Amino acid sequence: MPLSDRWTRAQIRAAVRRELMDPNARWWGDTELNNYIDQYQDRVQDELELISGTATVTTSTSTLTLASVATDILRPDAIYWDNRRLVQKDKIELDIVKREWRGLQAAKPIVYYQDDVDTLSFWPPPNTAGTAVFEYPKLIGTFATDTATMQLPAWTRYGSIDYGAFRALLRAGAKFMRHIQRFRELRDAFMPEKYIALVPGGVYEKDLIEPEAPVVGVTVPGPITRPNIKDEVPGGTIDGSNLVFTLTQTPNPTISLKLFVDGVLMKQSTHYTLSGVTVTFISPFQPITGQFLFASYQYLS
Repeated sequence: MPLSDRWTRAQIRAAVRRELMDPNARWWGDTELNNYIDQYQDRVQDELELISGTATVTTSTSTLTLASVATDILRPDAIYWDNRRLVQKDKIELDIVKREWRGLQAAKPIVYYQDDVDTLSFWPPPNTAGTAVFEYPKLIGTFATDTATMQLPAWTRYGSIDYGAFRALLRAGAKFMRHIQRFRELRDAFMPEKYIALVPGGVYEKDLIEPEAPVVGVTVPGPITRPNIKDEVPGGTIDGSNLVFTLTQTPNPTISLKLFVDGVLMKQSTHYTLSGVTVTFISPFQPITGQFLFASYQYLS
């Protein structure tokens, strides 16, 4: 079997039984081991969110429950309303950026916020039905059958074996303490926070793989220049016709500039251009009367 193949639940369970030296299910039943295998998948997905899903909902209401969007949604991620991505905010941010936001007239939503763990709200409330597209990390759930294939990437199957053996021996008690310790170390090696393929590389990575090998090619860094952070309201008249606004410092790097109009992030080169301290909006994206303009960026002193 190629290493890239994903295993079925039966294959993972058989591998766990080999580690437990219980091929005939004398000490651990299939139901118990299946539960440990499912727990491992859930834990890896919760930490890394490797599997994503999408859902489309047509609605004209200002609130939606997550259950009405999809039954397998772990949390909301990107949300689009009629092909326009909504900005994620909370009520505290809205109160700061636009204090009168609750009284805004009905329109197409530009922001979504979460009232509670299961309820999403849109602002401004929509006045007509729109198509909302949701992208989200999925709840994986359990294997449907023994022949069902694992949903996670193939490398996680090794961790599932060690995790299943560790949990089985842990339930069996202290008489397996040496085995419990060994499988815990193996399990940790394949859990997301320890898995070597997910650890950022660098000149010291060889120390992790070959502890006795000398580290070569290391250059001592010079003095570090740390950037300053600037939050401000750019200078300029907000009247719907003025396109040019001025910052007090030059953003460095230029990509660090985050420009918001009424809390909505503008995209550089699409909605505006930047030259030194001068921001020039591209019509028709300039702010109109009553809107709030805000900038945040890095600069070097």
